[in-house]
Amino acid sequence: MILQALVQLAEYEKLIADPDFEFKPVAWIVRLKDDGTIVAIEENRDNVNEGKTDKKGKPVKAKWVGRKMLVPMQGVRTSGDAAAFAVDKAEYILGVDPAAKRPEGKLLNRLNLFYDDIQRSADATKDPAAIAVAAFGRHLADQSPAARTALLPTGFLPGELLTFAVGSDPQPLHDHPSIHAYWKGLRSPANSDTPAVAGRRCLITLKPVAEVQLFRKVKNVPGDASGGLSLVSFNARAWESYGWQGEDNAPVSREAAEAAVTALSRLLDPRPTNGQGEALPVRRIRLADDTAIVFWSPKQSREVQDVLDAIPDFLDPPDEVSDVGNLLGSLRTGVLKPLNEPAAFYALTLTSVTGRVVVRNWLESTVAQVQTKLLSHHSALACVRNTPPVKGRPPRNMMHLSELMDSLAAPGRERKIPTVLATGFLDAALRGVRYPLAILQRALLRERSEASSNEWNDHVRRDARAALIKAVLTRDTRLGIQLEASMDENQHHPGYLLGRLMAVLEYTQRLASRGVNASVKDKFYGAASATPAAVFPTMMDLFHKHTRKARDTRPGAVTNLEKLVDAILQNLNTVPVHLDLVGQGLFVLGYHHQRYALYNKADAAELTANEAPAPEGAQS
Repeated sequence: MILQALVQLAEYEKLIADPDFEFKPVAWIVRLKDDGTIVAIEENRDNVNEGKTDKKGKPVKAKWVGRKMLVPMQGVRTSGDAAAFAVDKAEYILGVDPAAKRPEGKLLNRLNLFYDDIQRSADATKDPAAIAVAAFGRHLADQSPAARTALLPTGFLPGELLTFAVGSDPQPLHDHPSIHAYWKGLRSPANSDTPAVAGRRCLITLKPVAEVQLFRKVKNVPGDASGGLSLVSFNARAWESYGWQGEDNAPVSREAAEAAVTALSRLLDPRPTNGQGEALPVRRIRLADDTAIVFWSPKQSREVQDVLDAIPDFLDPPDEVSDVGNLLGSLRTGVLKPLNEPAAFYALTLTSVTGRVVVRNWLESTVAQVQTKLLSHHSALACVRNTPPVKGRPPRNMMHLSELMDSLAAPGRERKIPTVLATGFLDAALRGVRYPLAILQRALLRERSEASSNEWNDHVRRDARAALIKAVLTRDTRLGIQLEASMDENQHHPGYLLGRLMAVLEYTQRLASRGVNASVKDKFYGAASATPAAVFPTMMDLFHKHTRKARDTRPGAVTNLEKLVDAILQNLNTVPVHLDLVGQGLFVLGYHHQRYALYNKADAAELTANEAPAPEGAQS
C-alpha cells in the first residue's frame, strides 16, 4: 500500500512529466566551442542562505545549491563504476575527484565510461553539440591529472553535478531534441531483449514485467551523506524466497518504481518541485538527525491542502508564531466543517540506517480524523508556562516539537534522545492514542536532575516537560485522571497536592529570606517527589521557621500562605511513603501549577505585587 500511495501522489502532483527524465540540481555548465575546446565552466547555482541571519543577527554561512534542471534519469550506482548520461559529477565529466581520494586509474575509467556514452549518442544522432562534447572527452583523456584538476572552478563542492552547452546555445546538451529522443529510445522497454516471465507481475500495476530493475535511490533522507538510499533492495540470500533472485522477489515495473521513488524524494525534499519545476508545499517534519516523517493526501482540493499546509507549523511552529489561534483556526475550518468527500491521509516515518531507508511507522487515515487528533493533541499539551517572556516579545503559547523533545535530553550542544521517542510521540499525536510511557520516565529523570538549575532556558525546559507529563497522563484513559491546563483545586491526588505544597513552601522561604544559597527545592526536590514521607516533616518545620521570620514585615502574605497550606493539608489524609510514576508526574504538575498561581499577578492578587518575590530566571 505504501508504494501504491506514493505512485498515486506522483500522478496527482505530476511529479514525472517524462518517466525518462528527472529534476536534479545542476551547479555548473561546461561551455565548449564547436570544435570541443573548453571556454569556461559557468556557475549555475544559488546561495539559499543569502540574506538569512542567525539568532544573533549574524549572516548565516553560505549554502550553495545547483539550479534544478530536467536531466536524463540517473540509474542506481552500486559498488562499481557507472556513468550517468550527459549530466554527472566531476569524477566522470572531468576525471577529477574534488576530495582527492580516488586513484588515477579509477578516475580515467570513469572518464572513459562517460564519454563512451556521449560518443555513441553522437554517432547515432550526428548532433553537433554531442560531437563537440565527445571531442572534448578525447582531449581530456590525454591530459595529465594536474591539467584536469586545474579545470575545477573556485568554490567547486564534491558531489556537485555538471552538464554541457556548446557555443552560444543556451540549451544544455541533454535538452537537444535529437539527444532527448536518443535517450528515450535507450530507455524504451521495446529495446529490451528480456521477455516477460510467467507469473512475474508488477506489485503496483499488476501488469507483466519483462525485467525488474534496481530501485533508484531515495534522495533527501535525513542523515544520508551518500546522495541516496535504497527503499527496496535484496542484497543477501536471506531475503530471497520461492526461487526468485534479487529484485524479482518484489517485482515492480520501471515506471511504477520511478514514480514511487520520485514521490518519496519529493516528500523528503525541503524545497520540492513538480515535473514542470514548479514549487510544491513542504510535506515533511524532521524528527531527528536521521529521521523524518512525511505526510500527504491524494485529494488535491484547496480545503484539504490548506489543512496539510498547516500541519508543519502546527506541530513545530516557527519563532514568529506567537499564538496557536490562527493555526487552530485554519485547522477548524476543516475539522468542524464537514469535508465534501472523504480525503485519505498517509504518513510515513523514515530513518536512515546502514545504507538503506527503514520504515518506522505507516499511518493510513483521513484528513478529517487527523485534524481531530491534532486538536486533541494540542489540548493534551495545553499547560501554563512559568517561563518569563523575553522583554519586548509576546509570550509564545505554542510549544515547538523540537523544544518538547530537547527537554527530555541532558542540556548541552549534543542533545540526543532515542529516535523511537520522537517517532512514538508524533505517531501517538496523529493516531490519537496514548503517548509512550518512556516520555514520562525521561521527563521525571530530567526534572530531578535539573531541579536546582534556574537559568531562563531551564525554565523553558521545565515548561516543556510539564506539558509532556500532562499529555501522557491525560491521554492514558486507564488512569482516569482529568487534568487542567492550570491549577485545579479539585484535584486531590496525593502527588498533585504534595507538589502544590512544595511550591508554597519554596515561595514562603523566598519571602522570608531573599538570596538564599540553597532553597528547599534545591535540597529536597528529588526526595520529595519520590519518597515524600522521608522529607516533608523536615520541610514543614522549615516552613514554620520561615513564617515566623516573615510575619514581622509581611503579615498579610504569611497569613494567606498559612491558609493555603492548611487547605492543601486538609485534602491530604497522609503523606505517602513513596510515589509511583503517575504520582511523581502529578507532583511535577502540582508544583508547576501552584508556582504559576503564586507568581501570576492575577492569581496572586491577595499576596499583592509588592510583597511577592520575583520569580527566578526573569530575562530582560
